[in-house]
Amino acid sequence: MRNTLLPFLSPLLLLFTACGGGGGGTANGTANTTPGSVHVAVDTATGTGGTVQFLVGGAALRRGDGSLTEDMLATPGVVTFTDPSGELAYLKLRNVPSGDYDALHLMLMPGTGRQLTEAGQHRSVDGSLSLDIPIRDHLQHDAAGNSWIVVGHDVGETVQGSGSSWTFAPTMSARVDGSHHTVAGLRTVLRADDRLWVSQPGADDGVLELEFAADCSWSDDQSHTFGSRGEFVASLGSDDDVHVEAEVHRGGRLVAHRAHRGGGNDNVRLLGRILALDAATTSFTLRVQAEVRHGEHRLLESAVDVRVLAANARLEQDDSHATLAFSALAVGNLAKVKWTTRTPVAGQLDDVVAREVEITAGAGAPLQPEWEGRVQAVDLVANTITVERRGDDVIVIGGVSVPQATLTISATTRLFRQASGGGGESAIGLAAVVPGQDRIWWRGNVTGPAAVAATWVRVRQQ
Repeated sequence: MRNTLLPFLSPLLLLFTACGGGGGGTANGTANTTPGSVHVAVDTATGTGGTVQFLVGGAALRRGDGSLTEDMLATPGVVTFTDPSGELAYLKLRNVPSGDYDALHLMLMPGTGRQLTEAGQHRSVDGSLSLDIPIRDHLQHDAAGNSWIVVGHDVGETVQGSGSSWTFAPTMSARVDGSHHTVAGLRTVLRADDRLWVSQPGADDGVLELEFAADCSWSDDQSHTFGSRGEFVASLGSDDDVHVEAEVHRGGRLVAHRAHRGGGNDNVRLLGRILALDAATTSFTLRVQAEVRHGEHRLLESAVDVRVLAANARLEQDDSHATLAFSALAVGNLAKVKWTTRTPVAGQLDDVVAREVEITAGAGAPLQPEWEGRVQAVDLVANTITVERRGDDVIVIGGVSVPQATLTISATTRLFRQASGGGGESAIGLAAVVPGQDRIWWRGNVTGPAAVAATWVRVRQQ
């Protein structure tokens, strides 16, 4: 990759200066369904409050035999790798030949790394020339169609150093086919009979087929709930945003378990921290650190304070879309503000009339690592699965590599078996997990040094 990509260094550095830190990808307003593309979504959640961006100058996929494709990046650009709001960022690989791929290599251009800390401090960060992201269950890509993969962080702290020397050293991996994610800002592209296609403008308008799981629920900004898929789909306007909690399948399908319709608004959203609250006027002071639009993030060189008028705004929790009262807001909350008007006021802060305010209560959207291993034992009395390392793959829990882990399975754990290649998914009981034969991927909450309360477990025969 070094020989292939370094000749582009000078023009790309000029591009970085010109773009002012915006997100990667090109949103041209048309649905781009060119066969052979691989759309990469970056899960930016780390559970921390900082933002990290790098100019990505090239991308290649590694085949199972160790060989690399040529540079496949459709458009070099700045990519957000960590973001406290956890919103997905996107980049697109084009003309990718059919193949079985086990890693994604991204070229991070030297001198282009930037971090915005939770406190609003700007830093320059260095990083390895090549960011290597394993695809442990491999991507089987067909050049006659399009593929989607989600890559995310396995360890929360991604920047290390002190003083004036900081290094971006993430641990990332591709999520398995059908893993769960929040996908926001979708627009309706096409409806045909009972089928619905949507695009994400920040993803170079890559098109996904949107399906709804049997347990799906539907809502909108007016706290209205819909009784059926048909009612929800019929309500969608061409300018409405759709937000889903969904399984992302590599063949370009989204299977939603929760869907939310938001009113369209092409203004950039303001992202920052609440500095002060005024209950008497239902307003708050927001220190704006970035502007967000269609998955793209533009970091401000200097934070800007504004007065957000929220009396007529919908206030909601970002992860659940649950309505919040103004009294639930707190100084220090991360807020993303969708606004209708912004008015300069002489000698005072700009007045921003909010239409919608999303709140993240903690430092940032929680990290959702996805672990992998081989089933060693199953205990039907204790409702646990003991997992050991599989081959060279390590199990890192709480930043520590462990030889094995114990998963607790509860009544709310989504436990299912899925055939190789993403087909044949079926819910199973714990007794159907076979020690010594099955390989699993899981998510959950860490409860001890090598213990996880599992929320999602995918089982596959080795």
